[in-house]
Amino acid sequence: MNRIKKIVRNGKISLLLIFITLLVVYCKKPLVSPDRIKGVFIEGDLKHVEINDDRWNNTFETVVKLETQEIAEPKLTEPGVQSIRVKALHNKEWVAFLLSWDDPTRDLVAQLGRFSDSAAIQFPATSGDLPDDAMGGPPDAASPVVIHQWKSVWQEASLGKLKGIKSFYPNTWTDLYIFEMVKEGSKDDMEKVYTTSVASQNPLAHHGTPVRDLEALGFSSLAYSSEQTSQGYGKWEKGKWTVVIRRPLIRGQGVLQEGKMHYAAFAVWDGSHGEVGARKMRSIWIPLQLLAKGK
Repeated sequence: MNRIKKIVRNGKISLLLIFITLLVVYCKKPLVSPDRIKGVFIEGDLKHVEINDDRWNNTFETVVKLETQEIAEPKLTEPGVQSIRVKALHNKEWVAFLLSWDDPTRDLVAQLGRFSDSAAIQFPATSGDLPDDAMGGPPDAASPVVIHQWKSVWQEASLGKLKGIKSFYPNTWTDLYIFEMVKEGSKDDMEKVYTTSVASQNPLAHHGTPVRDLEALGFSSLAYSSEQTSQGYGKWEKGKWTVVIRRPLIRGQGVLQEGKMHYAAFAVWDGSHGEVGARKMRSIWIPLQLLAKGK
């Protein structure tokens, strides 16, 4: 009799442990919003929200499917990253997006046949009719879009980790490399002579921030925006990129409002897959709603 009671008691304990385990696993699962991206309102600072902030656990996660860019040349012929996971938070002044996707290789700098890993969020620049999701559409019938792009190579540059040709090709050997011979005082002048992108004042040639604001009015029209307001950074760990992109709700173009239905599109570049420029994985427009407090 005592043996039977012991078995029953152990059985109850086992069932209780199973129940607790399932409860913990269930509670750790993110809220899933398959139809739209839902940005939850939270109190506090979002301008400096980090990837590991616990507040990300209290918002929805939406899995956005990606497809090959097959509209404009050069097209992507073989599929890369299949989907990207998206979360959003806002505090009526700033909105932050947490993007994550699987990538077995960590591509930081451009080399022969390999490029920088990258991700971007696109918004219509103005209210009204929704533009074509492919950068606003054909140039002769396009509507403007705003793009916030993160690149791993920009991040490395902002951290001071790119220091000349040896950053890209550490085994390179030269008998004479003119940049290594000049003194600090004249190095800037020398770079203007021998680095044409710097001499032409191309803003993308300078070491800026990991996230840049861009504008487009159709295919092949990507331009650096005069309004640089977004921030962010990325972290690669165990075959997965996680990137946070933060921006003000109110800006000159691409204004976002609480409660109103907006749309966002996403793109991912896998550098080791040969993806750069127009060769990328992209999404269609995805509904985006910044929820009011308590929703």
